Amino acid sequence: MATDLLTETYMSLRKRFRARAWRILGNADDADDALQEAFFKLWTRNYDIRTASEAEALLSTAVRNTSLDAVR
Repeated sequence: MATDLLTETYMSLRKRFRARAWRILGNADDADDALQEAFFKLWTRNYDIRTASEAEALLSTAVRNTSLDAVR
């Protein structure tokens, strides 16, 4: 259930997350890499996710943090 919820949320908001990563990184390829890494980080702990809003918040934070880490 949690994996479906995480995947559905990611797929529905992928463009928004990519745009956020692109604004931070300034490169489309790096933004795609950050998205993939953020999704993988959450995939390993998907059993903690209970609602779509929680999945959205976690994905948004993970994308931001992964992008900022790439800038450093």
